[in-house]
Amino acid sequence: MFSYTDAISQAHKEGLTGNEKSYIIGLGVNYANGADGTTKGLSAEFPDRVLDCPVSESSVTGMCVGMASMGFNPIVHHGRVEFALLAMDQILTQAAKWEYMFGGDYPCRFSARLNIGRQWGNGPQHTSSYNSLFANTPGLNVLWPSRPSEAYQFTKYLHHSVSPSLHMEHRWLFKTLDEIDLELDSSKLQTCAVYGDCSDIVILTYGDSLVEALKVRNSVKDRDISIVCLTAFIGDRSIPKEIKTLISNCKHLLVLDSSNYEYGLLQGVIGSLGAEKKLPESIKIFSPPFIPVATAAKLVQEYYPVCPTLIKYLYESKLSTTKFEEYSFDEINLPPEFDFSEHKPTSIIFE
Repeated sequence: MFSYTDAISQAHKEGLTGNEKSYIIGLGVNYANGADGTTKGLSAEFPDRVLDCPVSESSVTGMCVGMASMGFNPIVHHGRVEFALLAMDQILTQAAKWEYMFGGDYPCRFSARLNIGRQWGNGPQHTSSYNSLFANTPGLNVLWPSRPSEAYQFTKYLHHSVSPSLHMEHRWLFKTLDEIDLELDSSKLQTCAVYGDCSDIVILTYGDSLVEALKVRNSVKDRDISIVCLTAFIGDRSIPKEIKTLISNCKHLLVLDSSNYEYGLLQGVIGSLGAEKKLPESIKIFSPPFIPVATAAKLVQEYYPVCPTLIKYLYESKLSTTKFEEYSFDEINLPPEFDFSEHKPTSIIFE
């Protein structure tokens, strides 16, 4: 069993071992328990390739883009998405456009790990994902692991990636647990995981909301609850044919987003499905209000849609007889120690 942070650390260790041109660069990554444990112990084993840096996001990211254009595989770590905003020119204007500008024969092997800070006390300035900014950028792979096994697969991929890639990491998931197949081929990117047959009620989600979706699936016994969890947005962002079929055939679609839905990632997906007439008649959106996250615990309780939110809707809509129980303070504010090993995908869709 691996925690989310241990899965990333293990993948980094294997990636650094397998590619001598791979580097990890970021604030505090060379500490004993570096980057919240995701680079734990790596600097002792790879002292010349796990490197601390000044608080200078723009210059450090620019340096990594330059390294990436010279055949290296640098991975820059930003402890929050907001910190990476200081390096948007380097990520969006330089790295993401590189392959197009040079005809595809001069790769930019740049990668970045960006942490999303949902948890008690992070407040308005450390909890955003800005998902539409990245998903709307051509030339940029956006990897969004929702469980430790996916974080392992995607992190290992970063060490050999030939295309600019962002690894979006929810700190909310750092204490979750999972079984990991260390022999898994990480060269092919998983774009979606499906839980169930999608014949009745489907929850469409991604990232940290998978925990809540699985709790709903586990709690509601009088309806068939399935989940379509998006895990990577690559290439031209075309929605796989399998996903279109699964969603168009369901009876009720619940869209679960822990980020702002308005002009966001899932609204884009719903818009694309609607344009192709691939949506069921019954659709319900669950997302935070269009305001920043508060710091106060009482206000956070009213912000994120969680398992009781969805069960309450199903009960009041007479779609289920399952009654809901409100979350405790700890369940609302402290990262879950959720065991994903008990929840295996029914199928996985690859690029």
